[in-house]
Amino acid sequence: MRLAVPAVGVVALLVVGVARAAPAVGDDHGYRPPVAAPVADAFRPPSSAYGPGNRGLDYATTPGSEISAAADGEVVFAGQVGGTLHVVVLHGDGIRTSYSFLSSIRVQRGDKVRQGQVLGSTGGQPFHFGARAGDAYVDPALLFDTGPPDVHLVPDSERRPQSEAHERSGLLGMLAGLPGRAVGAAGDAVGVTSDAVDWAAGKTADVTGASVSMLGRQATASIDELRDMWAACVQQLPPVQAWHVVSAVAAVLDQGDCTPAGVDPPPVRDHIAVLVGGLGSSGSAAGGGAAIFGLDTGSLGYAKADVYRFSYRGGTAAEHPYGKADTEVDIRTSGARLRSLLERLQYEHPGVTVDVFAHSQGGLVARAALAGGYSRSDPRTPQLGAVVTMGSPHQGTDGATAVAQIRSNPLADNALRGVHAALPKQDDPRATSIAQMSEGSDFIGDLNNRALPSDVWFTSIGGREDWLVPGTQTHLPGAHNVIVSVPSKSTHDALPSSDAALREAKLAVNHLPPTCKGLLTRAADTVVPLAVHEGEQSVGHAAIGGLP
Repeated sequence: MRLAVPAVGVVALLVVGVARAAPAVGDDHGYRPPVAAPVADAFRPPSSAYGPGNRGLDYATTPGSEISAAADGEVVFAGQVGGTLHVVVLHGDGIRTSYSFLSSIRVQRGDKVRQGQVLGSTGGQPFHFGARAGDAYVDPALLFDTGPPDVHLVPDSERRPQSEAHERSGLLGMLAGLPGRAVGAAGDAVGVTSDAVDWAAGKTADVTGASVSMLGRQATASIDELRDMWAACVQQLPPVQAWHVVSAVAAVLDQGDCTPAGVDPPPVRDHIAVLVGGLGSSGSAAGGGAAIFGLDTGSLGYAKADVYRFSYRGGTAAEHPYGKADTEVDIRTSGARLRSLLERLQYEHPGVTVDVFAHSQGGLVARAALAGGYSRSDPRTPQLGAVVTMGSPHQGTDGATAVAQIRSNPLADNALRGVHAALPKQDDPRATSIAQMSEGSDFIGDLNNRALPSDVWFTSIGGREDWLVPGTQTHLPGAHNVIVSVPSKSTHDALPSSDAALREAKLAVNHLPPTCKGLLTRAADTVVPLAVHEGEQSVGHAAIGGLP
């Protein structure tokens, strides 16, 4: 079979090693089937991009069957797509093999694997094995053939590992051809059935025409594909109408990658945890008043000796106890001190994975620690596994914004000075760190203009009922964002010790996306924080408007 693959930029001529006598480039053993099971459904290329078909091989596996790498290579994706587990391996010849609908994964992105190494195991769904040359899916059976090799053109850029998002997108085409299983995954993700989506598609078609009907039908194939429908809708509807239609549907249906609620992630092993408190916290050898210290690190898998509590005075809280005033300094200074602690841990425990858990302002401190750059190849810094922030004001806070506006009035600013003098135990409203957490501060703007390190897993957890830092403000572009419900008089402080946040932290350290939720739950996670945020803004504007 000959495939013409569009090439962009420098194109390399690839000879697919379909014969063991003529193995693939960089592979002395050719390719072998990933599992010892009969093929239940052979390669059937679809007639169109979203048409039915099978872009690989389905094997009649039994639950618990071990799946092995078909050839030597590097893991370029390992995680969730549409609520199911997948692994993608890039081989020396530029071919990517995919291992889909797994129940567990034993590798992670960046791992070098050998032929026959176990990648994961199967569950109740039939195992799917795929192969891609550039953007073209090829018949995996040809990789095991003993006939003459086929020649394919593969873009030079595709012969190297791409971003995680790019690698994930390569799986979407395969999912589009398997509507039965993808609907199941998507239904679990959004809490609705394909019949409900079909019904919604029919109703919206009455109003908006064939474009939305098409969009609804595609949503039953894979929720992830909604992102790819933008262009098609814009072409078929007036731009403004297309914008409103797709935005509304995507907001309701598209949760993105998520982990089914029934998945129980295992505890980590031999990792170090660093805990970073927030504004007004304190810490010492005996404990302290930081909410993040309530995180159940034992359940996450960390030994007590491997948990380090960051001190705002530098080092650890056991070495240098700190108090409220120490948290009110420039967040960049605190970030530099955290980075020094991370570099020290690398020196004392070289090569050990370090995970960072930060609450409230601590999340900004963690980001400031990495703002100067981070690379796994830098021998001074540890191998960061995950950075998990809880209730962190990545977009600033309404309270800090109101204080900044008040301080613009000299009389009001002087009044704040008097308030702090009268109530010294409360946070100083004129503190540097509070000013930096204003929504319009240069600090927030600069931090958000810096992309997160591409090789570090970030998860941001917000509290639905959090009035101090509403969920709208915990959103971190480039991270895995999730809102959890923690009903409490002080949701902000209760968040780190809650079961809901603990589960999301478990997922994060295992590099799994947040928990899948139903439509109503996700709607509440969106509406409640937005109402809190807008309510606080209205109160703030009214109060400031009354100042002299």
